[in-house]
This record gives sequence, C-alpha cells and structure tokens, in this order.
Amino acid sequence: MTNSHENKLTMYEAVHSLLEANKEKTAGLPAFAGSIASFRESVQSIKGKSREVDEAATGRTAAKNQAEDELVSVVIPVASALFVHAGAQKDLPLREKASVSETSLRRLRDTELASKASSMLSLANERATALGTYGITPAMLNDLQVKITTFSGAIGERESGVAERVGARVNLFELFDVADKTLSEELDPLMELVRGSQRQFYNEYFAARVIKDLGTRHRPAQEGTAKPNP
Repeated sequence: MTNSHENKLTMYEAVHSLLEANKEKTAGLPAFAGSIASFRESVQSIKGKSREVDEAATGRTAAKNQAEDELVSVVIPVASALFVHAGAQKDLPLREKASVSETSLRRLRDTELASKASSMLSLANERATALGTYGITPAMLNDLQVKITTFSGAIGERESGVAERVGARVNLFELFDVADKTLSEELDPLMELVRGSQRQFYNEYFAARVIKDLGTRHRPAQEGTAKPNP
C-alpha cells in the first residue's frame, strides 16, 4: 500500500469511528444506515486485502533467499575443486569456467545462478572420479542437484507470489475507489441533511474527512500565531 493510501485509510477509519459513535444522530434518516454499512464493509475489505498484498510474496521471497544461500554454499566447494583440478591438468578453458566466487554468484540473476550451478554440476559429473581426490563425493554432487532443483522451484514460487501481489494490489485500489464513491456520493450529501440539527457532528465529520500526511512532521504553531479555523 502506498503512503497516500495509508493516509487515506487512516481517514476512513476516523470517519467510520465517528459514524459508529453517533448512530443515534442519524437514526431518523434510514438511508444513513445502508451507506454506513457499505462504508464499513469497504474499510474491512481494504484492511483484509492490504494484508493479502503484504503477505503474497513475503514468505516466498524468504524461501527463495534461503534456497539461494544453500545452493551457493554447495556450488563453491565443487567449483573450487574443479578450479584446482583444471590448474593441475593445465586445462585453461575449464579453469576459466570454474573461476567463480561467492560474490560473483550473488551478483547473478536468479535464473543465471541456477544455470551456472547446473553447468558446474555437469562439469563435475564428467570428472567425478578425479574430483574424489579433492573430497568431492557422489553424495555432494547429488546434494548439489537437489539444491538446484529446490532453488529453481523457489524462483517460480516467488514469481507466482509477485503476480498474486500485483493482482491483489489492483483489487485493493478498486476497493479504495468504492469507498471514495460511498463517501462522496452518499455520506457527504447525507451529512448536509443534519447540518442544521447536528452542527457539531457535521463539523466533526468533515474534519475527519481530511486526509492527513502522517509521514510529515509539522512544527507546532508559535504562541500568538493565528491558527486556521477547522
């Protein structure tokens, strides 16, 4: 949710609380009840959808990051063994392919990292016997395959979560539009009907309707400085 939407939701909650606390003042106008109920539903839906947006990709991103950490921790020793073996064999092309570091791996895109790890596994499998001298066992190579599969799956899950988050955000903005319409086309005009009989309530309502930038700190007015009327 953007800062502007956070500020708007705070305004919605203030308006909703005020309306709920003053139901007896609108009891004589049955139309108020339906509009207040619609607005309440919109506010609740916005809060629920906001949680959905926040949660859509968060857990999957954490899972992807963990899978990446585990994959890199297994790729590095295999690549290092290949690098030393290539040097011993004076195999310069292999030495260049195996020349990686944790930093260089971390800089790769997710799909590039998966591809690089698969390439290392393929090179290591071709030289499995020779790499045994460097402590690279078949079990380690099997583990690398598992880590590649897990990481690739985590990438897909994370991207799926991002897509869900985008969809949920679109729905969230639509809910804000519905709430805005209820306020401007129903509750604001209805409040004019109680302006004469409930002037304080009327003023409190439109004071609550002001969207405040909660992310900005304002210096307090100096003593003696004229303050604007609410």
